[in-house]
Amino acid sequence: MVKITNKQDAERIIDHFSSLAQWDECGQKWFIACERVVYEGKDGCTLTIMRYPDGCFSAHCRGDDFCQPCETVLSRQEAIDIVWKYRAACGQACKSLVTV
Repeated sequence: MVKITNKQDAERIIDHFSSLAQWDECGQKWFIACERVVYEGKDGCTLTIMRYPDGCFSAHCRGDDFCQPCETVLSRQEAIDIVWKYRAACGQACKSLVTV
């Protein structure tokens, strides 16, 4: 688990995203799947934060009875804000801690 105790930690997660995330060979992107989050009032959702090789970030959320129709493109700051908002789930999802 990666501890995210302040916004600077969330920023470091974004800065070192490819070191902490899993690689999706098919989709050609890194991703962190944050499980069991409450998203737009829906409990138990999986929020996936993604980063493409060109540096673009996006997010997508799905649950048992809820699925966003497509990924939402994020600015770097929006990605940091999402990591901060869902910091407990994001910290759990990071596969390893590289000096961040």
